[in-house]
Amino acid sequence: MSLEVTQGPVFTPLHASRPEAASVAAGYSSGYTAGWSAGARAAAQDAEEQRRRAAEELAVRAQQAATAAQEALSVLARAAEAARHRAAPVLSEAQGALTRAAVDLAETVLGAELGDGDASARSALRRALSVRDEGLVRVRLNPEDLAHLTATLDSLPAELGLPAGVELVADPALGRGDAVSELEEGYLDARVGAAVSRVRDALEVTE
Repeated sequence: MSLEVTQGPVFTPLHASRPEAASVAAGYSSGYTAGWSAGARAAAQDAEEQRRRAAEELAVRAQQAATAAQEALSVLARAAEAARHRAAPVLSEAQGALTRAAVDLAETVLGAELGDGDASARSALRRALSVRDEGLVRVRLNPEDLAHLTATLDSLPAELGLPAGVELVADPALGRGDAVSELEEGYLDARVGAAVSRVRDALEVTE
């Protein structure tokens, strides 16, 4: 009688599949990390875009308010000139009160619109750059306004339209929304308060 040796099925040790499992796990981890990073970048870009649009809208509103106030003051100036030729003191007194009220209202509107930091900074820079073709060297700004503009320059440099070579410097003596443009010969006083004072002087309005 002969003995036959029968071989059973050959099993691969379980540990042989571990490298493959580790590779799959690493792939999942890498994919998750890449997806999360892409989502975070997209969210950050979307937030920056929304902030930029909001800042643009505020800047436009501030400019519109300033333009409307200037137009109203021009009309009042012409009315004041016409009223000065009249002899009725009662009408003259009423006209003076109306003019003072209009100037005060314009100051209030401008103050409210320029209360927003980014809109205030952009409005100040826009006025300061109105003399960009007259040998503009540097623009002095309120430190907080300069901080807002610097942040915009770091992320979207072309958005502000700052000419090459023009320096932005902080001036603690200036209020929010104010600016002074230094030229090769002379300077431009672009302060809001100074502009209102000039209007008051032109209309002979006392505070």
